[in-house]
Amino acid sequence: MIERDGPFILSGSNAWGGCQGRCLFVQNFPARLQKYELGLRIATCIFERVVWVAQPNIFDELTSYCIMKVLFPIFCTLALLYGVCSSCFNRGESTATSAGQQAPKDPEQASVEIRKTADGQIAAIVKNHRELQNTYFVLSSLEPADLPGPISMTNVNVTFSNECVVFQSKVDKSVVILRLPSSTCPIQSTDKAVIFEGYGLARQQDAGRYGLLLNAPGTTFPSTSDILTCNCVDESITDDASCKAGGVGATECSYSSADAEGNSAMSSANALKCSKGYYACCR
Repeated sequence: MIERDGPFILSGSNAWGGCQGRCLFVQNFPARLQKYELGLRIATCIFERVVWVAQPNIFDELTSYCIMKVLFPIFCTLALLYGVCSSCFNRGESTATSAGQQAPKDPEQASVEIRKTADGQIAAIVKNHRELQNTYFVLSSLEPADLPGPISMTNVNVTFSNECVVFQSKVDKSVVILRLPSSTCPIQSTDKAVIFEGYGLARQQDAGRYGLLLNAPGTTFPSTSDILTCNCVDESITDDASCKAGGVGATECSYSSADAEGNSAMSSANALKCSKGYYACCR
């Protein structure tokens, strides 16, 4: 069994007895490289013992002198450099992590904020969603929505059809649903869901109007007249001349537009579904 006698000398069985590292570099091993010292000292001893045992039979005096005075220091130097480089490399990796250059964080998770609009409807703005950029949903109802305050959900899945949109948090499993009456929502269970119903559900992708909701102060969003281009109109109103899409008899419509210069940042894409008794109209 090998035992350490002080910081520089190994002693023990006959195989290693009396073996003392003659390499000054190894004997003055830096403290932060202590973990390499034992391995290098064993290698040093092997090198020395092989040379001294084989010397009388294999090497002449000049060769032995060259081995011990030239090759041995070179071996020690290379061994030390290996230890230094390995230590610096490992230290550099740990320093990079501890100094604030941490492993890349996961991409920012999608979130949603749901508020009443100034005219009492429900609007939900989706944030940080790769497939729903600049997108918001608006549910129109006859009575002002029963929503005491804003609802904020983080790390959400957004699932929608033309009659229903489901926001489900992966954090606390909470669910909020905006839907038309008697619609089938794309979710397995709605037992614990907060459900809002209305006669019209709009999905709008519009960078300009999206900014109005994103930067809206207080606890409400702007009025639907400021954020929607598609609305559900009571069937009793038959004047649909202003409808660019939809019109009397149409329960749903979609409409896309861009500014005069084709600026995609100012474009909009709208989809609307209305329940019985209303027709869809995009202006």
